[in-house]
Amino acid sequence: MKKVFTLLWMTALVAGAHSASAFVLFNSDFSKSTKLADYVNASVVPTNTFKFNALADGGAGTFSIAAGALSFTKTGMATASIVRSTSMAVVGTPVGGMRFSYDVNFTFSQTTPNVRLATAFIGGNGGNSSTQWMAWGIDSAGAPASTAWKIGGVSFTGPQTITAFLNNTGASFTYTAPDGSVAALTNDKWDMWVGNIKVINAAPAAGATQTLQGFAMYLNAFSGTTGPVNYTFDNFKVESLPDLANARPLPLRNLAVNVHLSVRDYGAVPNDGNDDRGAIRNAIAAAQKATGPVQIDFEPGTYDFGGVTQDFEVSTDNAAILLHACNNIIVNGNGSTLMIHRQDVCAFWANASKKIIFRNFFVDYDPLPFSQGIVRAVDGVQGSFEFELQEGFPAPNESFFNTYNGNSFGMLKDPSHPGRLKKNCPDFFVYNTLQDRDALGGNRFHIQLADKNQISNFKIGDVFVIVARAGSVGRFQSGSENITFDRITAYASPGPLFIGSWTSRLNILNCKAVLKGERLITAGGDGVHCQSARIGPWVENCDFEGLSDDCLNIYGRPIHFTEKNSPTQMKVSPDTGVPIQSGDKLVFFDPIDGLTEEATVASFSGNVLVLDAPVTLARFAHAGDSDWYKKDVHAYDLSAVGSGFVFKNNYMHDGRRHGMFIKASDGVIENNCFEGLTGSGIWIANAPTWPEGFWARNLVIQNNWVSDCGYAYSGGLFPCVNIAGMQLNAAGQEISMRAPIQKNISLRHNVFHIASNQAMKLSGVADLIATGNEFTNATGSGPLVTIQYWENITWTGNLDGGRVQYNQ
Repeated sequence: MKKVFTLLWMTALVAGAHSASAFVLFNSDFSKSTKLADYVNASVVPTNTFKFNALADGGAGTFSIAAGALSFTKTGMATASIVRSTSMAVVGTPVGGMRFSYDVNFTFSQTTPNVRLATAFIGGNGGNSSTQWMAWGIDSAGAPASTAWKIGGVSFTGPQTITAFLNNTGASFTYTAPDGSVAALTNDKWDMWVGNIKVINAAPAAGATQTLQGFAMYLNAFSGTTGPVNYTFDNFKVESLPDLANARPLPLRNLAVNVHLSVRDYGAVPNDGNDDRGAIRNAIAAAQKATGPVQIDFEPGTYDFGGVTQDFEVSTDNAAILLHACNNIIVNGNGSTLMIHRQDVCAFWANASKKIIFRNFFVDYDPLPFSQGIVRAVDGVQGSFEFELQEGFPAPNESFFNTYNGNSFGMLKDPSHPGRLKKNCPDFFVYNTLQDRDALGGNRFHIQLADKNQISNFKIGDVFVIVARAGSVGRFQSGSENITFDRITAYASPGPLFIGSWTSRLNILNCKAVLKGERLITAGGDGVHCQSARIGPWVENCDFEGLSDDCLNIYGRPIHFTEKNSPTQMKVSPDTGVPIQSGDKLVFFDPIDGLTEEATVASFSGNVLVLDAPVTLARFAHAGDSDWYKKDVHAYDLSAVGSGFVFKNNYMHDGRRHGMFIKASDGVIENNCFEGLTGSGIWIANAPTWPEGFWARNLVIQNNWVSDCGYAYSGGLFPCVNIAGMQLNAAGQEISMRAPIQKNISLRHNVFHIASNQAMKLSGVADLIATGNEFTNATGSGPLVTIQYWENITWTGNLDGGRVQYNQ
């Protein structure tokens, strides 16, 4: 089964066709098998997305699978057909719009124009013209060559991709065209493209009252050809429109550069061992003055950066490449390396900037921002162990670790699977004291665990790594928007790879975290950490390994109230920091009672918040209590929680925690692979014990693979995917909310495999559709899926062995 997923995933990577977030209704690329029978079933069920109801030769030739494509050699006058008449509609959801595409090639010789080669219909059952919503034909062109064919009066030769866009939604929408432009389409109209050329524009529907369910293609009778007609079809793909995240603008991938500047001209010379920060800042200052867009070019080689401040400090002063109040700039490393010589230094920092691209850099640290060594002795009574430092790593008592000891912890690693953690034990360990025991020889240290009982997880010969979270590879904040990190490869990071707060449209494209040499860790924090964004991140084609926290974390910060003046007016604590705006949608949350209420911001001035509707929740304001978000009614700004995110075609593997930790809405999670993570591949839940929220609604989760995850602790806490609404009990422990808060979620054609425990847990979920998914575990017993506190769940066509347990 994994082989099948990999093929589908790589096809998506190569195709990269559009903005993402549509439901995939049909997808057949003929890579699963070389047997024709494996693609045909007259009684195919709606949840099967790659089989046809018929491939009928009509006695006119022969269908076959050749070179990963569907081939037909037509030698007779009769009509052959390719039919999918079983409805492709999402279960319980009609198709209002459609993107229909396929690859085609014809080999023939015909000098007479307008000989019909093929006719196609999309409509009610796809099988005949009487139920058509629309139809098109492909004819011989006769010129400029005898092999030319045409659609809409435009001639082509050779292989092409045909894409049709259909609108039966009742309203206008936009779509991303094959040429990358955004096109508008009114109701009951359709467009057609061949390659990047639009050949039919806003054609009216032939049968607007028909539904968009199936399709049929007829390979017509012909005359006047020299020899047979050879048809080749591939990559049939049908998706719903409009895209769920249609409001999320496409990521910034390039700028039309007017001016090029070289950092060498400002004194930054690669491989000279000098600190290059000042020279690079001079180049950036020149770019700000130029008429942009501007590209700042580095030469291949290594550029060096130390710290500026006397003490360790994560600040713009220490940033290696800082863009403050900049717009329309590309910083192109051209494959160069940024070597950072102090662990609190961030490689890239965009502050109050827009339309910035950091591109094609390698990033490493010397000294490293983490330590690594071998357990040489274990004291089970005292709860301590002896740690022998490995060569090439900083000692864990160096000043960097002492400065950030509040963010320091350790992990046991599995050297047989680089990046992964030791199985069946906690995924982090806090220590109280760390004593230099160099008298023992070999750079040894005595480490005392905070929880003595955890020492039972340690064995002589184990590998222990220590992190002290500080800076990051990429950082953007303070109103920055549309910042892209493209082809950034990180070998080390003191904290998250990429972190953004109070911003919008972070784009992480083609980036990697790569284990280097003997290192079993790449970063001290998350892969992408997105806090209180007005438009969420777009993460695509990334490969992260060896992380120490979630590969992706999206959330909003809570709003702390110090006083409730009336049901529509309250005072906001000045330490909240959330940039509230008039018109923002807020959800108020009582973490103890598990109750929510919604209201819209009428005004926010100073620290006084005025709402358009009363809030009746009463548990407000524990003055001076640092754990207020665990006890008090607080709010989340639903307009600034990172909604409108896209996460596609990524490989997240071999590290700590979850592949995704999502507390945002209007998102797309598709064609990703999650493997070897201690937590869940996909974790969608609010976090009442942590100041992060809130709910997730309107999500498409499709064509993902989750395997070998959830191996931390011995209790099997983490399934492949968890979707839950959580609150706290009186003791401050997390429990499930009875009222569903996670809503409108589609799970389609995913593979969830786990060694033990459940493959999926649902709790506090409503309006969820699960279809065409595969759930397995290695034990072969017990429930694969557990569901509680739910409303309106559609469960159909899933491979689950009947092992679904409803607990409500």
